[in-house]
Amino acid sequence: MGGIRYPPIGKCIYCGSTQPPLTREHVIPRGLGGDKSLTGESEAMVLQKASCEPCRKITARVEEECLLGMFGATRAHLGMTRKDRRKDTHPGLYLPLRKEDGPLRREVKLNQATSEFLIAEFGPAEPLLGGKDFTYPSPISFRSAPTDSTGEPPALVALSYNINWLTFARMLAKIAHGAAVSALGIDGFKPLVTDLIRGKTDAWQKCVGGYGPQQPSPGPGLHSMKVFRHDQYWLVNIRLFAMFGAPTNYVIVGEANSG
Repeated sequence: MGGIRYPPIGKCIYCGSTQPPLTREHVIPRGLGGDKSLTGESEAMVLQKASCEPCRKITARVEEECLLGMFGATRAHLGMTRKDRRKDTHPGLYLPLRKEDGPLRREVKLNQATSEFLIAEFGPAEPLLGGKDFTYPSPISFRSAPTDSTGEPPALVALSYNINWLTFARMLAKIAHGAAVSALGIDGFKPLVTDLIRGKTDAWQKCVGGYGPQQPSPGPGLHSMKVFRHDQYWLVNIRLFAMFGAPTNYVIVGEANSG
């Protein structure tokens, strides 16, 4: 997808509305570095005139919950927080990941509090299961980002991790849908995830999946994505925080057009 320029879409990529105002859409949230280009690309993946105001508010809420929750501490450590937003200046000592047996608590050194972050590793999405049973979701993955050494004796703090699996899946779907539009065009596929993104359904297992527990090595760049076809479906691989060895999840964004 390198070198692609993104002309104005002219309608909302989520609901199809042409009602102004239509705003630009960062495929990767700005709070995750979406205003910068991915490795190998010449410009940031930003779609112009691509989101109506109601859908903009919906996607903003989804992104905010993920960015301030599971990625809050990591973003603070990497300098990704936006100083113009009061909610985004929290140091990230509380990371809101829901587990069946309750929140997971850890005691960590204060100068390491922003060195650990969470990536959910999903199992295969239902259309690609091939009739096999699978338990959702897969185990949580803790990955480490580089830390700064202060030389001072660290204090101890308790971190509470909570993940809202549905909201994280909706954010992945939002990123993947935008990536597919940028690569294939707004009419280049039959979308399958817009209802999930807009909160019209919570059946994320039908379209958001992964490759099971992984132990990948660090990849180039902060994030990576790949749009590809699998049988009658278009999929997008998403690897957030790839440079820290995070796992890859995928989204079945749509069906291929006939012909």
